[in-house]
Amino acid sequence: WFNAILSSGIEPDVLCEDTLQERLNAKDYPLLVVPSCGIVHDRTLVRIREYVKDGGRLVLTEGSLEKTFTRYERQPPIEGAVVAKSDLGVVAAMEFLRPYLPKPEVAVMAEGSGEHALIERKLVGDVDRKILYVHNWGGLDQRLKIRLPEDCRGWKLASIRGDFADSGDGTVDGTHPNDLGFYRMFENTLPTLKRALSEA
Repeated sequence: WFNAILSSGIEPDVLCEDTLQERLNAKDYPLLVVPSCGIVHDRTLVRIREYVKDGGRLVLTEGSLEKTFTRYERQPPIEGAVVAKSDLGVVAAMEFLRPYLPKPEVAVMAEGSGEHALIERKLVGDVDRKILYVHNWGGLDQRLKIRLPEDCRGWKLASIRGDFADSGDGTVDGTHPNDLGFYRMFENTLPTLKRALSEA
């Protein structure tokens, strides 16, 4: 579910039960996704019920929030919660969440096929210059269409690509980086960022 939200262009926060007590509100968190969490503390369940009553949207996977640690008794369902199958893959979870997620700041679409683009993206900077980080986690081989916010229209675009692939010894499984892989990404990214900043 984390990857589904990230690939939809929204940077998710992960809240433990204590942090949820302190920070959860419908204004800052219009959507709360609780996957595969069958049992929580009583105060957490109370807080989530208050959040939904205050206008927050709640998506659960099957079996989530059914019990609390007090006598492990089954709890009544939370009115207004949307329940998803627990075994959805990333693309199916993206489709399921689409009506509930806010519009992403940077939209990414695969050109032509309508294939989902499992693309992490982050736009950072100030009013004078921004850097757009784009990473393809999904093995997508086709061209992308990227829609930037209105305040970036008319800006000069300096496109700098980096290919951080190696022989595979920098990954745990041929795809995901280990410590050596992260170090190699840093070594390759730093000169790219310096060049982008000097050209902007």
